Amino acid sequence: MNMNTIDKNLRSKVAALVEDFYRGKIDYKELSLAIPENNSDKDIQELLDLIEHEPKVGGLLGVSQEEHRQVKSKIDSIVEKLKLTE
Repeated sequence: MNMNTIDKNLRSKVAALVEDFYRGKIDYKELSLAIPENNSDKDIQELLDLIEHEPKVGGLLGVSQEEHRQVKSKIDSIVEKLKLTE
């Protein structure tokens, strides 16, 4: 998808939905159902993949606080990019 065909409204909607998800206002199912399946926006696809595979912190299969912070930082960065699309 080139910059001329980016759906600015969808990007804004997804950014707001992800923020609601991390604030606990919606769950992952609501988030995923609100985004069109045929979406071809690479940033949105990457964002959803990161959220879907976001590792837990600690425990047997969890990651360190720092590793989790890096993933969450990447998620936040993409959300900001979606919000800034003009």
